[in-house]
Parts: sequence; structure tokens; C-alpha cells
Amino acid sequence: MRNRMLLVIASAVFSAVGLNAQQPQQPSYYQTVACVKITPGKFAEFRQFVNEASKKMAETRAKAGEISSWAVLRSVMPAGTEARCDYAISTIYEGAPPAPQTTEGLGKALEKAGVKMTAAQYLAKRDSLSHLVAMEMWRPRIRLGQPEKGHYLLVNYMKVHDATAYYKFERETWQPLADAMIKEGTQSGWMLSTVLLPGGTDVKYTARTVDVYPSWDAVFKGNNMQEVFKKVFPDKDYQQTFESLTKLRDLAERDLFVFEELVRGKKEPAATTDN
Repeated sequence: MRNRMLLVIASAVFSAVGLNAQQPQQPSYYQTVACVKITPGKFAEFRQFVNEASKKMAETRAKAGEISSWAVLRSVMPAGTEARCDYAISTIYEGAPPAPQTTEGLGKALEKAGVKMTAAQYLAKRDSLSHLVAMEMWRPRIRLGQPEKGHYLLVNYMKVHDATAYYKFERETWQPLADAMIKEGTQSGWMLSTVLLPGGTDVKYTARTVDVYPSWDAVFKGNNMQEVFKKVFPDKDYQQTFESLTKLRDLAERDLFVFEELVRGKKEPAATTDN
């Protein structure tokens, strides 16, 4: 029995090695997103705090190769007291993210970034200006384009019914369409991600796509999707293709954000695909 089990394990290992030899694997990326509400009347002070402290630490980490990118996204719609997040703080890592930072680690990061604050002062200031609503972890599966500060994001949260068929549709149908729209300049980026944490049967959404636009006008001008579709898939029927999508997922929510700050690492690629 033991020898049989060893043969099974060995077979699996050699199969995986053969597969990897044929299909070189790209790095896996992880994204943490902190949903933050700002203390009423403290928006300007919060932005100053972010620029003078948090952004400097992010720039230091990006230069050291510790993060792939860091962004401050302001919620445009919804907004106000009923908005779940006033800001979303996004950090993307190449490989699994490190353990949550200790107070001692925060102090060293502040010192390294040249921020004249102790860890206790930083935390007290942060907590007086904002509070954390939620922290989520995502796996960016596909990223296209190169968004910039000032660009707008439509974030589409999906409740997926058939995961295998849905991800196949996004890769084989929507990814080529997004790539075409980025090349023609109507969009500046697109991303497909799946949620890691929180997880379970009670989560409201399990995937999301992000459509990035170079300006406010571009968000609402939209794209002539049928025309783009004909160019990319001349032999497919538009209506029939997109009717199948409605069976694969429901759009649970759509929010509009804007990039207020954006820090990139040296190694961040313009496009990635994680299979």
C-alpha cells in the first residue's frame, strides 16, 4: 500500500514538472484592499496625512521590490454617509503578502521612509482621521493596460454561478475585447480578480472586474461594443455570446472610483495572466 502511494505521488510530481516545462508559469499576484471611512470634516487632513506618511512608505517599499503597486482610490459614487468606503487602499504583491505589520515593523518602515513620526504617533493620527471598515484579499488573475493617477475605475462585483464557465468567458471573450479597447484608447486598463478572503457561502461576491478609463468623459462616453466585437470576433454572434454570460454570473454591485495616488514598483508588468 505504501509503495503504491509513493508511485501515485511520484507520478503527480513528474506530471506537474512536465506541465510546467511546457507552460512557463508567470508570478502569482495578490492584492489587499482596505475599505476606509473618513472622520467627518477630516478629508483634507486625511489626504495630507496620506501624502506625508503612507505614500512615502509605499514609495520606499516599491523601490525595495517589496510591493508591485500601491494606490489610493477615492469613491466617487456611491459617496457620503451611506457609502461603504470613502477610500480604498490597494496594495498588490508579487507572491503572497507578508504577515500583518507589527508596531516595531511600522516604526522601522517610518524611519526608512524618512517620516518623522513614531509608530504610536502614526497609528494615533491615522485612527483620529479614519477607521477601517473591512480588509479583503484578492487574486488578480488578468491585468491589462497601465492606469495612471487621475484615471477612473468602474469596479464590477460579481456573484458567480458557474465558476469554470465564467472564467473561461472572461479569458476567451472579454479579455480580447478589453485589449482591443485599450489599444484604441477608449479604456486604459482592465482587470479580473477572484476573492480569497473573506470566503465561504455567505460572501456577497466572489469575483470582480475593473474597467479603467482615462477620463471622466470616457467613463460615460462608453464603447461601441458591437463594433469592437465584430472586429475581434468576426465569426461570432454578439447577442448569442452575451446571452450566455447572464447565466454565468450576476452583477451584484458596481462602484466608481478615481485614482488619487498611485505608486508603482520597478517590476510591475503592463499585463499579467495567472492561470
